[in-house]
Amino acid sequence: MLAIFGPSIIITIAVWAVRSTRAAGDREQPKPLSQIVVPAGMHVEIRLVSELTEATHAGDSLEALTAEPVLVDTQVAIPADTRAVVRILSLRKIKGRSTQATLQFEQLISKNGEIPVRSGPIEAAMKRTSDVGLAARAVEGMLGGAIGAAGGAAVGGSPSVGASAVGTMAAGASAVDERVFLFQIAVPLDLTGIKW
Repeated sequence: MLAIFGPSIIITIAVWAVRSTRAAGDREQPKPLSQIVVPAGMHVEIRLVSELTEATHAGDSLEALTAEPVLVDTQVAIPADTRAVVRILSLRKIKGRSTQATLQFEQLISKNGEIPVRSGPIEAAMKRTSDVGLAARAVEGMLGGAIGAAGGAAVGGSPSVGASAVGTMAAGASAVDERVFLFQIAVPLDLTGIKW
């Protein structure tokens, strides 16, 4: 019996193997990634998240976010609210709590990791926050967030919406005192394959 069906089984397996190999070759190959390069000379708006305090020195880094998306042609190269790092190159006291700061945008943070950026330096007059004032604003923000979360939950909404809105207001942030700076990219920035 095996002598009769044996060749049939072998032929069936051989035909199946050939069809499987052809089907695998016929499948669509993944499309190559389109190249995304932010050209030198392009401007990027960066909003500082961390404060310039009395303890801040030249060489320190400030946490930041991109304020607006960066478009290359019609494609979003860098989304809004992408984490960034700004380096303080120098600080010079001008009067009172005001300081002349030289800043440089030096890094983006993506799901792939840290992306070095070279930008031209900018100068800006900034006010230093006292360490006591910074601690007080942090406490106000936490209390405001808790009140906002409770209020949002009480009206059947999302507690996180109330927490972020009230927490931000309590911490003293507003569109008027928000620190947004315009940095110019000095060297083309290849972002091909980067995941945000």
